[in-house]
Amino acid sequence: MNIKFYTNILVPIILLSFLIFNQGCNSINNPFLGTDLNDNSTHSSIFDDLNLPKDYELRIVVTWGVNPTDLDSHLTGPNSYGSRFHCFYIDKGNQLTDPFALLDIDIMNSFGPEVTTIYKINDGIYRFSVHDYTDKESISSTILSTSNANVKLYRQINGEDRLLNNFTVPNTPGTLWTVFEFDGTNIVPINTMSFQSVPNLIN
Repeated sequence: MNIKFYTNILVPIILLSFLIFNQGCNSINNPFLGTDLNDNSTHSSIFDDLNLPKDYELRIVVTWGVNPTDLDSHLTGPNSYGSRFHCFYIDKGNQLTDPFALLDIDIMNSFGPEVTTIYKINDGIYRFSVHDYTDKESISSTILSTSNANVKLYRQINGEDRLLNNFTVPNTPGTLWTVFEFDGTNIVPINTMSFQSVPNLIN
């Protein structure tokens, strides 16, 4: 299994075991897949197996099915010095310095979870998208729309991981799913599909 893993902390063996185990399992065995979670529900231990930093502002989890094999998370947003960053597999970001956002986990072989975290909120608009890297050259693909892709958005409140939103991919052709925007306070669903062959141009 191909795993691109990006984090500023030590990754224990338990994480690799978790990912390998879930690679061969259905959604019932993956805590991020197929769960029936309501807004404002809390899950204080949902990230424990991933050993991610516990202090954060916003955490975004992407899961999907067998196809396409590689969906990529893209977070764009404001730097503290006035420009915009693009956090994805080429430029993973940074937890401790600008942009204070990091692609923690990037999975290249189906299912997920991919995890992106905002550790400190800068003033401005953040935008999160999911890109079908596998089929990026297509101008007619419906694979992303039938992938069962799901985005869960969490915020840490009083030391607990609180689910804020749960997005499901639209049933519309496209290779780029623009999921939501975030202004530091409000989450604005976008939920549109388009075609994009160049990952660097996602904004």
